Amino acid sequence: MEIKKMRYTWLLELFLLSVAISTGTINCSSGTGSSSNSSSAKPNPPTNLIVTVGNTQVPLSWHASAGATSYNVYSFTATGGPYTKLASNTNSTYTITGAKNGAIYYLVATAVNSAGESGYSNTVTTTPSAGGFQSDSPWPRFRQNIQSTGLSSVDTGSTAGVLKWSYTTGNGVYSSPAIGADGTIYVGSDDNYIHAINPNGTVKWSYPTGDDVESSPAIGADGTIYVGSTDYSLYAINPNGTVKWSYPTPNSTAIQTSPAIGMDGTIYFGTTDNNIYALNPNGTLKWTYATGGSIYHSSPAIGSDGTIYVGSYDGKLHAVNPDGSPKWMFTTDNSIESSPAIGADGTIYVGSMNNYLYAINPDGTEKWSFYTDNSVFSSPAIGKDGTIYVGSDDCNLYAINPDGSLKWKYLIGDYTNGEYVESSPAIGADGTIYVGSRTQSLYAIAPDGTLRWSKGTGNNVISSPAIGADGTIYVGSMDGNLYAFH
Repeated sequence: MEIKKMRYTWLLELFLLSVAISTGTINCSSGTGSSSNSSSAKPNPPTNLIVTVGNTQVPLSWHASAGATSYNVYSFTATGGPYTKLASNTNSTYTITGAKNGAIYYLVATAVNSAGESGYSNTVTTTPSAGGFQSDSPWPRFRQNIQSTGLSSVDTGSTAGVLKWSYTTGNGVYSSPAIGADGTIYVGSDDNYIHAINPNGTVKWSYPTGDDVESSPAIGADGTIYVGSTDYSLYAINPNGTVKWSYPTPNSTAIQTSPAIGMDGTIYFGTTDNNIYALNPNGTLKWTYATGGSIYHSSPAIGSDGTIYVGSYDGKLHAVNPDGSPKWMFTTDNSIESSPAIGADGTIYVGSMNNYLYAINPDGTEKWSFYTDNSVFSSPAIGKDGTIYVGSDDCNLYAINPDGSLKWKYLIGDYTNGEYVESSPAIGADGTIYVGSRTQSLYAIAPDGTLRWSKGTGNNVISSPAIGADGTIYVGSMDGNLYAFH
């Protein structure tokens, strides 16, 4: 009798268990009494963590994990521990700023949601480097670094826009300044000179060229200053202001682009004879690459694999291998004066005179395009979180998410007055965006798209700002002055 009762009880329990499973009261996969959903389990670790070489920066990106609401980035020693948390971020990109050039960084990422934190991603290793640029310079070239992101490692949160000094040249300053490791500011002017200015605003030296200097200087690893002139030559100038060498282009064409320097010291620049030039550090020709149109203002950016990216008036972005052979071409339907910038995941961003900003995959295929209401002459900058900032001739500064959607836009000028945003933005480590405009002003805009401050100059600001080691913002104006704001 007792055996029959036990069998009945066991059958009843089995029946109730089957009902619970069929109604979802018990989740067999988790062994808990709650229904399965994306928030009840930890996300998988991020995959394909990628790092690129940066100047005092470590740009990272990874593939998103399903169900993740945020990500953590960790560094660790060569022995594998202990792990130190560097940052939390909601996007699948992050740039470590203030990194030490020459140091080895070992990095992993994790994914997080309400259920907890995933395991570690794959490990990446990088050594930040100035490349062919001067080490410890806060701003060694146009757009700051070899990837042309316009991102500084200096926090500018306390920079209030107070005029520190202004330095007068003999004509308009279209050129964008570069800053040496000792604080010397280098800038070209339409007075035909390249000017070296002490940190207190006094002249250090001026070197004459034969015509306008609209090109922006680049400072080499040994302190040599490289800059182009519309007198058809690229100049290499010693830190004391004497000429080291000059390279006259064979076809006597203007150099209005700003040089880039490769890891091996090769100097790259474009000219109005349609060519990209590669020069050895001693000023001899290494190779030329012909595009189908003039290269006016699109300055080279260099990828982590050495690929050189330049826009041309043939309406194409050209990707050129380090040996000068073509890698691929990406076609827009109008001229490109914007200089490309390279994101942490290798995406190349560039504007076109057809009103679009393009995001291009490393294989040359289109990732997305973003329409503005007028030409994009400005060169894009890339924030720590992957946000892309670019000006347009529709008088707006745009903030665009990494997926190509609009984050915000800030109207700076009046289109009927031609108050275009052709200056290229610079970004402080605190996220403040600095950009000039044909409103004759420099603007500081917070990461949320609100105005922090603006300061007037005596004429249009087409020059791109540079950020000094102490947070000072340097920018040229067509009134003939270089301004220092702190």
